[in-house]
Amino acid sequence: MDDDESVSEAAKVVLSKVERLDVLVNNAGIGVFGVAEEVQFEEIKRVMETNFFGAIRLTKSFLPHMRKTRDGNITFMSSWMGRVTLAGMLTYACSKSALETFAETLAQEVLRFGISVHILEPGYAKTPMHGKAPKYELPKDSPYDDLYRNWRSHWKVGYRNPTLPEHVSKTLYDAIESKDSKLRLVVGADAQQWIDSRKKTSDETWREAGKPREHDEFIRWADKIFGEGLFRL
Repeated sequence: MDDDESVSEAAKVVLSKVERLDVLVNNAGIGVFGVAEEVQFEEIKRVMETNFFGAIRLTKSFLPHMRKTRDGNITFMSSWMGRVTLAGMLTYACSKSALETFAETLAQEVLRFGISVHILEPGYAKTPMHGKAPKYELPKDSPYDDLYRNWRSHWKVGYRNPTLPEHVSKTLYDAIESKDSKLRLVVGADAQQWIDSRKKTSDETWREAGKPREHDEFIRWADKIFGEGLFRL
């Protein structure tokens, strides 16, 4: 994903063994934790290299073949954070937001060739993605400690009942088999809750998530704005 030559060689090998490629799933992804001031720039570049540029490399490598066969599906594994921002996950959210913009634009461009595009937006899924993330030690005595604390609460809640990978893959399989014309496919009740709450909340109110609060006060505020169950253990 992160190397032009390796992706190009992989595409040559695949296309030498099959007459046509029906489905391309851009699934690779890593995450990193931290606010804008404190996350290391090298880590930002590493996440963007895999989550965004990697998907572009694969798509560009296989798209000419799919265009000639005038059929197929290209899917991008995004996240609810492709549409929803939350302090503490800046880098991951930026990579997924960029990915969704690329995918939505691509969907318009390849429609004339009979190629469909899907964007999968799962919530917390039971995968080893976070074990592959760059190792990052949170700064001690950070002025953003409360934001990290709040995010950890949500993290624990999210992984208490995560979406199974089989559910994500079945959602995609069903969409491709049924030729579902939806661009975005939300997977998981938590993902839907985040997206719905963002739609109904003003930018100014959403910004208040960053206001310093004692934890109990933040939980009460979050239940009212985001909906119950996203932060409360």
